[in-house]
Amino acid sequence: RCRVATTKNVTLSGDQPVDGVSDLFTGERILVKKQTNAAENGFYTYSSSGPWTRTADADTSEEMVSGTFTQIQEGQTHANEDWSLVTADPISLGVTALTFEKCSTLVLFAHRGDFPLLKNTFVGIADAGRETIIEKTLVFAACDPGQFYV
Repeated sequence: RCRVATTKNVTLSGDQPVDGVSDLFTGERILVKKQTNAAENGFYTYSSSGPWTRTADADTSEEMVSGTFTQIQEGQTHANEDWSLVTADPISLGVTALTFEKCSTLVLFAHRGDFPLLKNTFVGIADAGRETIIEKTLVFAACDPGQFYV
């Protein structure tokens, strides 16, 4: 999860509000998604006194793949939203323009053998405001009608 997501191009360093949240602390995770140079988009660790750095789990091309998903916790615009990376693979981090889209549906899949391609992975849907905890779930985000990302 990310605490906030950017709503405009930002300087990737120093203390600044993001999406109306001004009490950010060094070390918090931020989705940067509106850079003029879209190759700079991605997940960053906030620093109030120096450069922001890409998060350790998203700082290589192998880690940033199409369908990478996050939830935004706070913000005037993006609080409680889900976002997914929709740039096609392969991605060369720092070179490839990264595009994130807001997801409109969250689908939870769990153990069920009815579908050969999804053997042992398919079960039902959870919509906004209702959550069901199912053992061994995978989360899919539908950002485009009929298209799912793991």
